[in-house]
Amino acid sequence: MLHQVDVPQFEALCATLARERIRCITFPELMSGEADATSILLTFDDGWSSVWSAAVPIARRHGVRFTLFLAPQCVEESQEVRSTLDAGATPDEVAARDLGARPRLTWGEVVALQSSGVLDIQSHSMHHGVVFASAKLKGFVTPRGPFPLNGLTPLVQRMATGDTVSFRPQPGTPLYEWGPSLTVSRRFLEPLGVREKCVQLARQDGAAFFERADWQQQLLAIAAETPVGEWESSDERRERLRLDLEGSRRTIEARVPGTRVTVLAPPWADIDPTLPDIARAAGYQLLVLGYPFHVKHLNSSLPLYPRLFGDASWVCALGTMRGAPKWLHARSRNLQRRRVGAIP
Repeated sequence: MLHQVDVPQFEALCATLARERIRCITFPELMSGEADATSILLTFDDGWSSVWSAAVPIARRHGVRFTLFLAPQCVEESQEVRSTLDAGATPDEVAARDLGARPRLTWGEVVALQSSGVLDIQSHSMHHGVVFASAKLKGFVTPRGPFPLNGLTPLVQRMATGDTVSFRPQPGTPLYEWGPSLTVSRRFLEPLGVREKCVQLARQDGAAFFERADWQQQLLAIAAETPVGEWESSDERRERLRLDLEGSRRTIEARVPGTRVTVLAPPWADIDPTLPDIARAAGYQLLVLGYPFHVKHLNSSLPLYPRLFGDASWVCALGTMRGAPKWLHARSRNLQRRRVGAIP
């Protein structure tokens, strides 16, 4: 399980896999029984720009294949195809894109990815978002945040016409305790009037509103005098999850010619007991988990396939004695990258 591409590390890993004759397969091959003791499945989650800019050119050089788990609403609505390592981009440029204003793949790049023949595209849910998990008010959005995962994960908000997905909700938006959209057992539906009044008040003076000493007290006063909110019913939750999973599969297949989506990797390395049945009804044949694994007492109607962090590929490729030092170096490098905002 990989996310953003660390160019030197991924280059070294792909070269090692090729040298050791480790066969890189995709999930259709796994599900048709083509895996053996010399096989490995490399996967990238989310759809970061470096998958196109760096992972594809590196993988192509070494005859490596991988799977991309994509959340369609995290893809940039653009047909632009940016430069890659094979077309003039430097490793530093690739790393900066993942941490910049446009860190996600464009739809143009996703189509190019599929055409490359290097990878298979499967589902990572519709939006990888979070929803409110309780009525406990934690604060309010300001022009600088807070946002879920620093604005890299969207907040799914209830609107009068249905849910909307926003990476950076409007300033003044009340923030309650949140959790992963697919695993929150009871979604809290905040009263629309609270958000509308808070956003309207904050909008009147723009950024200057948040420079006042009492801005938070003003918003708290609005929240205190309005209704408490509601809770999503079990039936509503099941339908929301069905629409999410089915929407992800259908969107990828419609927008990326040649894809067939039958595998789901639920975001946030977590799984809900109701999810396998919903995923099966939405057309999926396999659930791929992250790490750590949360499957206690889970009686799944779909096969479950576990994954380790990408560092573990070194042990798979070289064995414990030779691979452990490489694993330790990769883990240390990833922790360093995480401190500057990277998603290893």
